Amino acid sequence: MPKSKIRGILTETERDRLINYNSIDVIERKNLNFRLKKKLNIIKDALEDINIMLNSLPDDTTKDYIDTKTALYSLATTEKILQLCAPWPVAEHNRGGLWAFKTVAERIESKPGKCYISTIAWNATDEEIAINQRLKKHIAALQHYTDPYLVDPICRNHGQLVPSDDEIVKAFRSGTRSVSESSNYNRSWKGKDGMVYTEPITVSEEELKFKRWNPKGLPRKYDVPEQSEKHPK
Repeated sequence: MPKSKIRGILTETERDRLINYNSIDVIERKNLNFRLKKKLNIIKDALEDINIMLNSLPDDTTKDYIDTKTALYSLATTEKILQLCAPWPVAEHNRGGLWAFKTVAERIESKPGKCYISTIAWNATDEEIAINQRLKKHIAALQHYTDPYLVDPICRNHGQLVPSDDEIVKAFRSGTRSVSESSNYNRSWKGKDGMVYTEPITVSEEELKFKRWNPKGLPRKYDVPEQSEKHPK
């Protein structure tokens, strides 16, 4: 029998059997589980190597190999790993100190569809505290890709906005995408001489780490001092 081609770390046969895992017979499933244990053993090292490559090589080298599908696979993998590790949220207990908390629901056998709620807590280990802090940083970073009211944390050089001006113009002219863009946000006021003055609104680079903004085209959601008419000129 010819060998099955390897795609990634799985052979085509292994991939096919995993996709149809619930349909294969018990013996075949046991054999597959046994063979794949060796590959499961390299997951941590493989993820570490991927992390080293992506964070060491120049972005210009790696970006052609990364797309939204890569991100979707990565997110699904992260969610499954967290489900398996099941870290608990960590917070300051009213007794003092950091504790790991887990609030759970328990089904009531005598009342179908109803649950009791209970909370379990114990003093957090250093490992629990470390992963909790890292997850919070991860969630904050993800918000820059999901929340349109957050300013991108990188202050870019002129002409290096994303997407580029050429891409925006091309999309607009071809009609493939509707485009709404504002080069600058301006502030206007009337001077003592009765003249109306206008200048671009500016913020410091230090503020960009987690800066809220009200983009044109969206409902006004946040009280942003720089966008207020009462902001000092």
